[in-house]
Amino acid sequence: MGKDKRHLKDSQSFDLENKHKRHPKVKQAIELDGSKEALKKFYADWASDYDDDTSGLKYTACETSYGLFTSLTGSYFLKFDINDKLIRIMDVGCGTGLMGKTLYRNGYRNIDGCDLSYEMTREAEKLNIYNKLTANININKPINPDWANTFDCSFSVGVFTPGHVEPRALNQMIDLTKPGGLIIISTRIAYYETTDYQHVSDQLEHENIIKLLKVDRNQPYTDDSPAHYWAYAVL
Repeated sequence: MGKDKRHLKDSQSFDLENKHKRHPKVKQAIELDGSKEALKKFYADWASDYDDDTSGLKYTACETSYGLFTSLTGSYFLKFDINDKLIRIMDVGCGTGLMGKTLYRNGYRNIDGCDLSYEMTREAEKLNIYNKLTANININKPINPDWANTFDCSFSVGVFTPGHVEPRALNQMIDLTKPGGLIIISTRIAYYETTDYQHVSDQLEHENIIKLLKVDRNQPYTDDSPAHYWAYAVL
């Protein structure tokens, strides 16, 4: 599946026209070079103010991701019941816990989280909604073998964004997730347009490793850019 040129043009225009809306921290975030140490320092400094700053950006990625998740209830490819509130979920790049809060508010009670930043996970810990939080996890690298094929659903929201992770981190999302499990990912428009994410996704489908169940393009994310939202079944 190639890129839809009309969508590409529309999203590029939106992103360019709305650069002036970006919070200074968001601007810095998407200009990072992807190095582990730069990311850790940046989010250590931002952790205590992150929730307040993102609340002013009309950050709707978590709600949009949750809507995609629930829309797949009854999918033939999934070997678990989305309505089962005790399914095991991993929130990859959990940050301060925004996706976890969305899931918990909707009744889910078996949520783990991981993030590169220790300081961000300390903020998430204050919510008392995660079973376990693990810091210093670089999703660009192979996962802990103890986590392999462990989770019914793995979310990564706000992580596949410029300067953060490579598209091939999708492989680590697959490794975390059980066969018949579900992966939900958001890709900021600028990330999708400047990386080979689509190629990586297509190749993994071609190899029958994953099945793209649904992609919602150009959906709400922040007030300076929409995003694409992806749902994959692990085969």
